[in-house]
Amino acid sequence: MNVTELLAGLQTQHDETTARAGELRDQIQHLTAALAEAEARLADLATTAKVIAERAPAGGDPDQPETNTAYQTIVNAFNQHPDQVFRARELHELLGVPTDEASVNITRSRLGRLTPQGFLTQPGRGCYQIVSQPRRLLPTACPTVIIVFENPWFEIDDPDDEFGFNEAELAFAAALRDQAASWDVPYAHNWVGRPEDDAALLAFVGLSDKHRRVSLIDIGVHLTGSRVRGDRLHNQLYFLPDEPTSLAMEAVGSPQELAERTAAWFESILRQPIVRHEWEHSGQVYASRYLFADTGQGLSQSYNQMLAPSGQAEALINAGHVHGRGWIQTSGLGRPDRIVTVRGEAIV
Repeated sequence: MNVTELLAGLQTQHDETTARAGELRDQIQHLTAALAEAEARLADLATTAKVIAERAPAGGDPDQPETNTAYQTIVNAFNQHPDQVFRARELHELLGVPTDEASVNITRSRLGRLTPQGFLTQPGRGCYQIVSQPRRLLPTACPTVIIVFENPWFEIDDPDDEFGFNEAELAFAAALRDQAASWDVPYAHNWVGRPEDDAALLAFVGLSDKHRRVSLIDIGVHLTGSRVRGDRLHNQLYFLPDEPTSLAMEAVGSPQELAERTAAWFESILRQPIVRHEWEHSGQVYASRYLFADTGQGLSQSYNQMLAPSGQAEALINAGHVHGRGWIQTSGLGRPDRIVTVRGEAIV
């Protein structure tokens, strides 16, 4: 083998190794995003468990599962029946758990949460199916074709049961849906049901980065009698915060008046553009932050110390840019390397 052939062989190996390294970098970036989402999910579940423990009555049922276990049980059931389409009540019958209205309503809320996260899909109103298997047309009580409704906003998830809504709640839900029909805002996952404590009517909207399957913020209103309150929601239980945030709204009136106020509130938030700030090091994104572009209000963030510049994490911690159980905040990173529009029009 002469020198030319040797150099050509080395160049081929170099090109192959470079390509392989690029593939590995892409995998690392994908796994980094997945890890950040999983860590955020763990933090949310810990908060959920704490809230449940605080709200549970003394001497309560010791067999009541924690929320994370309940979600896993639901996903396992769908995985075991990948070709089957279920309503919430049918899922309860399969699992052999109580089918009282309050319990089924809780499961409807959880199914609604699993859908925008990409675990489940809805082949029809109130019907759910796992998404990891090819879709098949099967005999079922649910429709077997996907119907695109002209008005995609605030449809009651299960019209047969309707969550036990009273006349005023149904009037509010119908009026809210009518108000939203004229919106020209980007679509977001939404539904009408009840929060986990079953104490109010809940109208819910979840904003997400659908390309990265990251949930950003859940907003919604609780209707109780002639009063409606809206704000950022707990992303597992759909409770309103103890202390109102800057997004909060409150109104008192008739179902029609409350629906009009609620629709205006939802629309104003849905019109806010969302961007993702990204920080890179050695060609890889190590930190990101989602925020409303017009107000700068933060929605979600992630930081990967393994991909960050050496010593940066320690410097951020020493400067006080850390929260909770060592969660490093992106507020100390300065100007981002890239700004990506996630929803709405970019702000220049």
